[in-house]
Amino acid sequence: MTLGYKGWEDFDPESKKQKNPEMQWQGRVNRKNGEILEWYILASCAYYRDMMIADIDKTPEPFKVLSGMKRLSCGTPGFEGVFAKKAQPDFKGTLAGGRSVVFEAKCSTTGRILQSEVTETQAESMKSHSALGADVFVIVSLDLATFFRVPWDVWVTMKERFGHKYMDRENLAPYEIKFKNGVLNFL
Repeated sequence: MTLGYKGWEDFDPESKKQKNPEMQWQGRVNRKNGEILEWYILASCAYYRDMMIADIDKTPEPFKVLSGMKRLSCGTPGFEGVFAKKAQPDFKGTLAGGRSVVFEAKCSTTGRILQSEVTETQAESMKSHSALGADVFVIVSLDLATFFRVPWDVWVTMKERFGHKYMDRENLAPYEIKFKNGVLNFL
């Protein structure tokens, strides 16, 4: 007898892909480290603004709300939404004297940073700003302990420079910047 449903014959609840608790934990750590790095940068941007060195803002994420407030399945109030378009570089602004500055911030706990951490959309935007004369770079943090300011022309030529599409501590060393008195000295 068929009830009109197909595919249930192959259903095996044990075959569902199990979430890896280690990967979930690492994901949480990575997100939190990224947030902390952003706080460091925002505090530094406030300092640079106060000192009239630069006026730099975090680029807002384009987000579209799909539904009004409602009770979610877990019982808490919330809403549904999606990112409206692919992310732009994290920070944009103007340096004293009028030059633009555009940069991305990346954090890693593995001892190296992959070139692919900057998305294609971000890379296209950064390439365009660089071609127009903006100061473009990527701020990299390894374990929130060491910080680096990698110029865009170095970032996009990793393969040619280092023989691989990532930078490890040795490759990053010439670009190290200091975090002193609550300010990440990236300018």
